[in-house]
Amino acid sequence: MRAFGIFSIIAAFSAALSVSAAPVGTSDLGVTPNVAKSVDVSNGLANLPVPVRRDVFERDVTPFMPRTDVKSLPAILVDVTAQVKVVVDKLEVVLAGEIDVNVVVGLLVEIKGILVAALVEVKALVGLDLDVILCLDGKILAVVDIAVYIVALIQLIVAIIVKVQAVVTVAVAIQVCVDISVALAAFLGVIFTLVSGLLVVVVTLCAEIIVVIKAHVTIFAAVIAVLGL
Repeated sequence: MRAFGIFSIIAAFSAALSVSAAPVGTSDLGVTPNVAKSVDVSNGLANLPVPVRRDVFERDVTPFMPRTDVKSLPAILVDVTAQVKVVVDKLEVVLAGEIDVNVVVGLLVEIKGILVAALVEVKALVGLDLDVILCLDGKILAVVDIAVYIVALIQLIVAIIVKVQAVVTVAVAIQVCVDISVALAAFLGVIFTLVSGLLVVVVTLCAEIIVVIKAHVTIFAAVIAVLGL
């Protein structure tokens, strides 16, 4: 199974970073149940629709004042993906040259650490209102918009793990890849309990990525389980 590229994710994720919001009940993405057909795994998320900036709410409500004592779900996803991307870029450089296993393992451990820290942050959202959980820059995002962020993170992590295990076969590196999968699954598991219906949307958008995940079941068993595959 060939590993799909990740560099084109930069454009999609950068566009997602500029999102203001969409109401909970609607989305600018225009995603339908067959949206997975538009996801080109070989080209990252280049063909995946991303949230579009909205200047005003489409509901007759007072603008939501976000809490400052807790980081919202989209804010967490934006930060985690940006942090992971920095490490992935370093791994790409290492894998393109003389491979130092110790360096590779060290960078993989960094990704695991980012996910473990993010898990603590999403757990802090348990029991809070959706207006708090889904808020970004004072606006409320739609469930589909949140799913786009999650898909971007999943694809980024899956891509680099597949690439690493294809060229670095030492047991310690493979074990850390498994550990990353477990950490990602734990992170996603909490998120899916926060937002009803989010899992279904994520699985729909991940249709082609899931093919890659299932082809590496020994590494991604935890992710497969949390996605209910």
